[in-house]
Amino acid sequence: FCCGPRPPSVSSGPKSMRPATSPRRNAAAIYDPVGERVILFGGRGSSGDRGDVWAFDLAGDSWEQVQPDGEGPTPRFTHNAVYDATGHRMLIWSGRRLDATGSTLLNDVWALDLATHRWARLAAAAEAPVARYGTAAVFDPLDGSLVTFAGFTTQGRFDDTWRFDPTSRAWRDVTPASPQPGERCLHSAAHDTRRHRMIMFGGQRGSNALDDAWALDLATDRWTELASASQTGGRRFPAVAYDPVGDRFLAFGGERTDGIRA
Repeated sequence: FCCGPRPPSVSSGPKSMRPATSPRRNAAAIYDPVGERVILFGGRGSSGDRGDVWAFDLAGDSWEQVQPDGEGPTPRFTHNAVYDATGHRMLIWSGRRLDATGSTLLNDVWALDLATHRWARLAAAAEAPVARYGTAAVFDPLDGSLVTFAGFTTQGRFDDTWRFDPTSRAWRDVTPASPQPGERCLHSAAHDTRRHRMIMFGGQRGSNALDDAWALDLATDRWTELASASQTGGRRFPAVAYDPVGDRFLAFGGERTDGIRA
């Protein structure tokens, strides 16, 4: 996906006059390697939950608001976003919505075509994960599926592992018998491209921020705990990424058990 045309930009004028996203938390974003941009959806701002889409052009160092065609996902926060390289699209799943009626947890899956900027709801089969927020997901480029682990539901925290196939629009429960990382929410994950595995870090169980890291072998759907040379003190909602050049899993920020945001 290095040679396709870049989507047209709608930004113009001096940098000080260019649009920018409104402040928000718990949004989700992916990197679009074709357009060389970051695509962001949703989050929670001072006026409530957001359902807008923004693109950050890495070459131009500027934001532009994307106006997708068709009905899109409801506003939400604490959802997941992954890049589907096969379909050149952003997949959105899960999350939480707060409005006058209260709190609603979600388990729907949506796809934003990054070439046409059109939303499509991917209607899953009846068997689907319990609606949740604070889960963690990656895209498996070999299997062509979204892989997600755990999260918080109306029944408490879960420790299940699922795959969603965007082509067949079907979920599969691939939770192994053992070992498992254990119930949690508010954790993060990244795809280790060298070893074809999902690396999951942190989260919360009870009132404690967790400091463990686990790897899910995407060929066998088996979990293995990873030893760490140094400890972070535990983090909820850390930002993570895999660095293929340095062969490193990177974690930044998050909230500790004592409430301090690092």
